[in-house]
Amino acid sequence: LLFNPKAGSAGRIDGLRDALRSLPATVTDFPSHQRGDLAKHAVTAARGNFDLIAVAGGDGTVHEVVNGLGPDFPRTPLAVLPLGTGNDLCRTLNLPLDPIDAVAAVRAGRVRKLDVMAVEGGPMRFAVNAVTGGFSGHVATEVT
Repeated sequence: LLFNPKAGSAGRIDGLRDALRSLPATVTDFPSHQRGDLAKHAVTAARGNFDLIAVAGGDGTVHEVVNGLGPDFPRTPLAVLPLGTGNDLCRTLNLPLDPIDAVAAVRAGRVRKLDVMAVEGGPMRFAVNAVTGGFSGHVATEVT
């Protein structure tokens, strides 16, 4: 479980952990303490003996984990458990917006294939939801 303790709904992490304990699996926590932690944890998880990587947070958290998985993304299934503010990826994919309901979807074995975009023009970056630049970048920095 890779998670951002500062995500919009991070106060629900204990309930989410309880729900994850209902799965027939051992859950290992990898919290983020600073930017870049989740990418490093994702590399560790991808190289480890994990059957599934669950990311709990918002779109930024998912983005960081996907960039950590990079080319290993196709080998390790990724569960998205929405704890962010907007959770746009979950909305786009019509996934449950309640993290406990999202665990139920994981338990049910609901799997979807998702394209991963490789963004070139500098260090290789990856995206699963949206890539923007120019004016939208200025809007993102000015709007809360």
